[in-house]
Amino acid sequence: MSGKIWNRINRFLVRDKVNVWVPYLLTCLGGITILLGLWFFAHNQAADIDEGFYAYEGYLYARGEYRLFQDYGFPANQMPLAYLIPGYIQRWFGPDFIVGRIAATFFAMLMVLGIWIASKRLGGKWVAMAIVWAIALNPAGLRLYSTLTSQVITACMLAWVMVFLLGDRRPLWSILIAAFITGLVLITRVNMLPLLPLVLFYVFWQHGIKAGFWALLVSLLPMALVHLVYWPNILRLWSFWLPASVTPFLDAWRLPSDLLWAWNPSYRAGARMESIIFALRSHTVAIVGGIASWLFWPAKGKWRGLARHKASIFLSVLFITLLLEHFWAAILNNYCVYCLESYLSFFSILGLLLVAVSFPEWQYHLSKRKQLIVILIAIALLALLYSQHDPMWLLQIQVPRIREGSLIGGSTSLWGVIQNKFQVSLEDQKSVSRIILYTLSVAFVLLISKRITRRINRVPTTVSFGAAVMLVLLGGTLFLSPSNFLGNHYQTYDCDSRVTTSYKVVGTMLADVVPPDSSVFWGVYTPIILLYAPEMDIHPPQIYASYYTTTSGDPDIVLKYGWWNDQLAQQWIDGSDVALIEEWYLQLHPEITNRLDAAGYQETHQTPLTNPCRVDSYIHVYQRNRP
Repeated sequence: MSGKIWNRINRFLVRDKVNVWVPYLLTCLGGITILLGLWFFAHNQAADIDEGFYAYEGYLYARGEYRLFQDYGFPANQMPLAYLIPGYIQRWFGPDFIVGRIAATFFAMLMVLGIWIASKRLGGKWVAMAIVWAIALNPAGLRLYSTLTSQVITACMLAWVMVFLLGDRRPLWSILIAAFITGLVLITRVNMLPLLPLVLFYVFWQHGIKAGFWALLVSLLPMALVHLVYWPNILRLWSFWLPASVTPFLDAWRLPSDLLWAWNPSYRAGARMESIIFALRSHTVAIVGGIASWLFWPAKGKWRGLARHKASIFLSVLFITLLLEHFWAAILNNYCVYCLESYLSFFSILGLLLVAVSFPEWQYHLSKRKQLIVILIAIALLALLYSQHDPMWLLQIQVPRIREGSLIGGSTSLWGVIQNKFQVSLEDQKSVSRIILYTLSVAFVLLISKRITRRINRVPTTVSFGAAVMLVLLGGTLFLSPSNFLGNHYQTYDCDSRVTTSYKVVGTMLADVVPPDSSVFWGVYTPIILLYAPEMDIHPPQIYASYYTTTSGDPDIVLKYGWWNDQLAQQWIDGSDVALIEEWYLQLHPEITNRLDAAGYQETHQTPLTNPCRVDSYIHVYQRNRP
């Protein structure tokens, strides 16, 4: 019976008319799913600190109140467009939290359109449709791209670089547009620097010397213009990110060596591994798809399309280079160990594009060595994923209540029965459940792969057992992306639709109770609420919380670079008119109360919750009684 059903489906799909309109229909449904998901998360996620400072700091730049990289301003640790794009959006459409979220949704949909165009050109309409659904089924990506941070802006630009760049016989104007957008990527995020040389290498290799030299000139235009406008203080940015040992010529713009960075958290090896697993769960299809592309890579001389071969090599090198760079930045350093998940959002679309471009060339007859590698990858991948999986859904299954072998009515949880009967703690039950689920999953993947191999190999196409394992793994990660096991684990900022108004309510209240042009000591998590109270005179470094603080150094020099320390904090307390301290900040720094009391501050108001889903997010408003 199953064979007859499959044959009917196959005959249906190969009909000419169906082959024309079905992939486009499914692509449209996938696009609508993405739009609805983005819209939902845009209205149901709280703002993080990054979204806040990009919006507020950028807004002040757009209004001309501050200038990027100026002395005694903001730290500005990224390139100009990371701030100016959100800032001008706030200025043009009115300062509002939801304005940024709508703009993020627009950029994300534009990114999806670019990915689909590039995928369709080199992989075909069916593959492009599958890539769209890979995005639609991943709630982690939808959550990350629904906030107006530099991730969604950069990923959107990167997608359109590939639209205008990839493929054979691209017209010169298309190549130059790709080169120009590459330059825009670099003046948005400095961490995307490897993109420029690799794009230029691909242009010279695929499109020729003439196109390569023109692309070089055009790609450098945005960089040259930005450096001309912000010269010389923009060199502070390069001095911050580039090692001093290889850039001694930047020492004049580098922080003095006696300034010790206070932000230096210590992480265990387990925390670093946890960060890797979080990133893997949020970008599983892109990473597993990339691995599948390399394992199914045709032997030399067996590529049917030279342009597709070159594009696959280019995407592979770029993807691996950026992956290693951001792995080093997050996991091998202490600045932001848990940022790997969000870092991959800049470029994880490259993994999807690699699948789209190389898929028509995949070779499914693998050597025994490759098959062994595939099986080991499957075992290791499932082990990593299950190590962070919470099997409480299994342990909470309701079972009948039994006493002395007889049903007594009602039900209870499975974990409760096990605990009462065998005195096994809940944590031990979770550990055993993970092992059982992991073992069953490995067995299922191997068994279904064996069945698929036998089924497919009845026809002339030859598919190795290891290839079937890889395909099952890739398909499984695609369809499990919406689950808590993979993409839906990322719920850090989840709330509800009240966040769309809570920031406005609090910001408007602060604008009413804080006198105009008051000097404000800032102790609030996200500066997004300052969009509604732009007349407040805050101390710029404070919107970055403790990330840009030092434990030593001359306060004037520290402040000149946009940083701060405890001496400056005390000066600001003594010299400010108002202090705004969020409850969580008060709990983290209880000594701040005594310092405010000593400086003559009195609490006059408390705001509603800035984040309706956090009980410690209300703000204490202190006003200073001056003699």
